[in-house]
Amino acid sequence: MDLHILIVEDQFEIRKLLATYVYHLPFVKSVHTAKNADEMFLQLSEKDNINALILDLDLGSESIDGITAYNLCREYGYDLPAIVVTGEKLLAAHSYTIGITDVVTKAIDFKRLKSALEKLKNYYLYKRFIDNNGACIPICGNESYVTFPSEILYIESTKGNVNVRTVGRVEPYTTELRLNVYAKLLEDHNFIYISRSSIINLGFAKEVKDNVLIMSNDDVLPISEERVNYVKKMVTMHSADLKNRRGMLGSLLKFVNNL
Repeated sequence: MDLHILIVEDQFEIRKLLATYVYHLPFVKSVHTAKNADEMFLQLSEKDNINALILDLDLGSESIDGITAYNLCREYGYDLPAIVVTGEKLLAAHSYTIGITDVVTKAIDFKRLKSALEKLKNYYLYKRFIDNNGACIPICGNESYVTFPSEILYIESTKGNVNVRTVGRVEPYTTELRLNVYAKLLEDHNFIYISRSSIINLGFAKEVKDNVLIMSNDDVLPISEERVNYVKKMVTMHSADLKNRRGMLGSLLKFVNNL
């Protein structure tokens, strides 16, 4: 499981130092940065893959503080684990209750930061397990692997092989399990058939064009003729939900700017 981290820090030097260090950790896939709460909300609205935060408590005089920004994000549905970096005292008991997995003090001890990130990663795995109602999906092939429904983009059967495309991995996994087995395992997790040979996670469907579906990673999948209208309907409904969520975050950004 890879982390896609957003670092929110108002001081350029510290922000750059954190980003450089964190990017080279083996379990970190991508790093994004923001200098204040405004940029934080903007990044969250534009990048769907962010799954963790490193957050400065004091974001400067022109921004709300990190804890307030974090709580607002949670209220609008962005329930992300976070590490707080601060020069001040922060009560651990209060931090844990709102989803902050650790507090790292300035000046930054990078050994301590790595330990905090490993703790965050373990918390994230546990949270994914809970969010997926304990569902783990086996991949049985040359590589044996277990993943969560929310990490799977789509599964397709092609040329006698069943391939599982997952988030953050360039090549798909090849599995010995049949497509209909996965369809049964995933029927309660927002997956639909788009053809006899493909099932997709609606959470990663971008748009339907003619008789193909474009996924969030820009893969193009054919839709069988008899399923085109159904797939369009399901993708439109899901996209409307996502648009509504982003609209709420835009409203939050305006609210913060008026504080």
